Amino acid sequence: MPIEPRPIVGLPLPRVADAYVTVEKLQQWILADRGHGQEWGAVFRVASTDAELVWRAIVDVVRQALIHKIIDLGRDGIVCGVDLTLTIGLRTAGVRTSWHYAHTGAAPRLVTVYPRL
Repeated sequence: MPIEPRPIVGLPLPRVADAYVTVEKLQQWILADRGHGQEWGAVFRVASTDAELVWRAIVDVVRQALIHKIIDLGRDGIVCGVDLTLTIGLRTAGVRTSWHYAHTGAAPRLVTVYPRL
């Protein structure tokens, strides 16, 4: 099943204005100790309770960011890699993000994001 509009390396994510993530994904994986929580704590001094703050920082910059990698998963959709520079509080650092398009017309769903150490 082809994904349309098709993401293209060097361009922003299609439907980026509709990008989303679940609070559970942010709190229980991305910002949790069992996920990337230690990196987030070390770089940005944030914890799982800061999920909304982290998401706002991502949304503020992902709209202008460009895709650097695309992986076609066939029937399971497409995953796009997008590097961002986030500022949270007084700290600024690069982060790597991964976005999934499950089907044609799907909005990008944040799969993971972690600081690039």
